[in-house]
Amino acid sequence: LEKGTARWGPGVSLAQDLYGRNFAPYRDAIERVTLPPRYAKRDPRNLARVKAVVDALIAAKESRLGR
Repeated sequence: LEKGTARWGPGVSLAQDLYGRNFAPYRDAIERVTLPPRYAKRDPRNLARVKAVVDALIAAKESRLGR
């Protein structure tokens, strides 16, 4: 059995299509998010931007799981 860094590059190349197919629904969900306005650094209202992305990712996952 071959182990180590010699397998990493070919393994990544072989997994590229599968990774793309599995990540596509999440990428699409992120692209559809409409972010609320951005405020000054450390302004707690900026957390609404994070929440918008997190909610979209959760919805995408639940959709994939049939929920």
